[in-house]
Amino acid sequence: MGFSISNVIRDPFASLTILLGLVASIISFCGAYTANPALLSDSTWLVLFYEIITIIIIFIIYCLDSIELYKFFLVGIVSIGVGYLISSINYLINVDPTTIPLLICGSGNIVSLVMFLIWLLYFGGDGGSPINQFIDALKFDTQDSEQSSSLLLGYGATDNDESDDKDPMHQCPYEKQPV
Repeated sequence: MGFSISNVIRDPFASLTILLGLVASIISFCGAYTANPALLSDSTWLVLFYEIITIIIIFIIYCLDSIELYKFFLVGIVSIGVGYLISSINYLINVDPTTIPLLICGSGNIVSLVMFLIWLLYFGGDGGSPINQFIDALKFDTQDSEQSSSLLLGYGATDNDESDDKDPMHQCPYEKQPV
């Protein structure tokens, strides 16, 4: 259970949602930074930092390969984030609809809200649910990729697999067969 970034890289769901969450947070941060401070609510910065901290926590838990152990914790923090984001989006869009930086911040928060809702759906679901099974099936597994490459290259037999040489089903059709 060591820390490995390859756990995130092998899982397209994790890498995609974490990356999109970070991009959305950067967009929100840039919009809030360029906005007039008098128009921002006090909770805007709290929501932005909460987004970033939640994404970092999810990244660390994926790197530790401990998603199943911390699912309830993740559902809790993501649920709190959904409430914060909805409130922040409502404020940012309605305070002054002509202020572009506030709209940029609000649009980044909308993308973050979509990521949080996807995480809530995934982390809140059981491992046997169809959505979780579909998402978990997308993982790149090193053993599966080795097997599929050996199937493509040698009809199921690997270079060091000598036990299947007698079986005609595992031999290359272009090799000379012993008589």
